[in-house]
Amino acid sequence: MSKHQQQQALSPEKYIRTRARTLSIGTCYINSNWRESGLALVFVNRRHINAHVTHAAYVVDLYCLGLKESFWTFNQDPLDFKDFMEQQQKENPQGVRLIKTEYGLVHNIIYGAIEYAGELGFLPHKSFDTTKYVLEEDDDHVEFIKLTFGYKGKPLYISSPGQPAERNRVLAQLEKNPGRGKYEYITEADAPVFFENADKKEREAANYHDPEVKQGIITDFIARTGNPEQFMLNKVELIGEILRLSEAIFYEYMRSDEEMEKSFETISDLFDFEITDESFSDEMLLWNNQAGENLPEIRRQAEKLLFMLEEGQVTDGLWQSKVMMDKYPEFPVFIYLYMSFLEQKDGLIKLLSKLEKFTIQYPDYLPLTYLYAVSFLLNKPEGTSRQIDDSFHLKNFYPHRKTFCKEEVLDYVTLLSINYSHSGKFALNEEIIMHFDNYFPGVIPESQILTLKLQKIPHVLEWCRKWMEEQK
Repeated sequence: MSKHQQQQALSPEKYIRTRARTLSIGTCYINSNWRESGLALVFVNRRHINAHVTHAAYVVDLYCLGLKESFWTFNQDPLDFKDFMEQQQKENPQGVRLIKTEYGLVHNIIYGAIEYAGELGFLPHKSFDTTKYVLEEDDDHVEFIKLTFGYKGKPLYISSPGQPAERNRVLAQLEKNPGRGKYEYITEADAPVFFENADKKEREAANYHDPEVKQGIITDFIARTGNPEQFMLNKVELIGEILRLSEAIFYEYMRSDEEMEKSFETISDLFDFEITDESFSDEMLLWNNQAGENLPEIRRQAEKLLFMLEEGQVTDGLWQSKVMMDKYPEFPVFIYLYMSFLEQKDGLIKLLSKLEKFTIQYPDYLPLTYLYAVSFLLNKPEGTSRQIDDSFHLKNFYPHRKTFCKEEVLDYVTLLSINYSHSGKFALNEEIIMHFDNYFPGVIPESQILTLKLQKIPHVLEWCRKWMEEQK
């Protein structure tokens, strides 16, 4: 029996325990509000050589209990895994985004929470006996990230309704360790008011408009930021405090209520449409041809390539998208995906000439037009006009449509955000983020939101330096 046949003969659980760590780690996901809520829903996937996915999910309580639950799925078709992740987002009643993140962060969250809970006397859920093998070993090969567990220096237990046995067990243990008065206990129903009151106390304590507080915040921001180009090379986990200061300065000192109101009206008008759950619309797949009988196959191949793009499988994606380009030359969606893989590999700024050629070849195919427009903006010299022609706006390009798919919208958001960032209209980018947070949570990837926040930092730094000069 060959080695491959031996592996195939293993049960899924046995395979995970003995072989999962030989597979490469794919994209990791976490709920965007894990810091604020103290509850992390983590997904880690491993990629098989045939592009199938074995993944595990972990429910992690950072405030008290550590790993509450976990489960795994073995050897899943990549499109089934994509559907599964989309279903997780849909079933989230609060609309909290599931975002991509680095493996190192989720590893430190899971093992850090387990260690913190262990000090209180709580063990990880028994399912971890298997799902831990989807993770890397907890040793020095994984970079240590310092995280805070507990809530404001104390364990905080939030009890779920209908689980009196767990509540009694946990409270009895907390009475022993750390002891009465040294932990907090609330119910899920109490949690919104509890956290709202805590946030209100923090804001009152901050007193942003006290002259000494304002000077301290701005001085701290300038000192921490230093060289913005070098700063933007640092890891996300290490720049959280600078981002927090940047947001406070922008909202408390730089923007006006009138500016934000105008930005709200502008963005509300531009995004006056619905966004469907599908990755590709029929217009994006078919363009000008009427080959409706090919649509299911075109959609399946395009969604497979999009999954590879989202997973960062650039080498295989370039090759497979080129195969589809040659097989279906009348469907520019595959050229769009090929150029998207090239964007990941080389950066969009280098693709201007290629994109110009394709936009001439496929006029009025909006996804390629948007990629070309962004590359054009990125290549324009500083100080030149970056106005977007009215016909480029999504609702004007397709005036007969009231709904758009995710990929169309993300390309549009990228075009707008590059334009606004380069034009210094950061309030409009902030309004885009808020609009999607309110109406379409999860559509804009967290990485893109983070990029918008980072692009604002040099602008905030320039304002701070001018303000400091005026105080002399």
